[in-house]
Amino acid sequence: MGIASVWTNDGRNEILKVMTNQSTKYIEKFIIGDDNTTTPLVTDTALNSKIGAFTAKAFDSGFPTFDTANQKMTIRGTVSSTEANGNDIEEAALVDDGDTLIFTHDTFTSITKNSSTEIILSWTVQLQNG
Repeated sequence: MGIASVWTNDGRNEILKVMTNQSTKYIEKFIIGDDNTTTPLVTDTALNSKIGAFTAKAFDSGFPTFDTANQKMTIRGTVSSTEANGNDIEEAALVDDGDTLIFTHDTFTSITKNSSTEIILSWTVQLQNG
């Protein structure tokens, strides 16, 4: 399985609201899950199976980064060697601070997490005309 990724309808709508000062829900954290059996859909409102012991986590220091010449932003988060051990990591999402809204839903080939494994997740967002 490769990577499957969508921006959810709820996430897109919230971004539009933020742009017009109608919301204060921002993309601030990420979450992980252990079920990649369903292809992400724009109608998703949660991960297939969120790993309960892994609470929504802030992005790595120095992120997001911005490339204004190319209208591009990069977000990065790390699941450290001490987190989520004993799980097969198969999905992730960008969420608001309260973990009540998923902006993205991403699934990928299973990564068995143990104390000698660190996972770095990266999202690149680019605005394009058309």
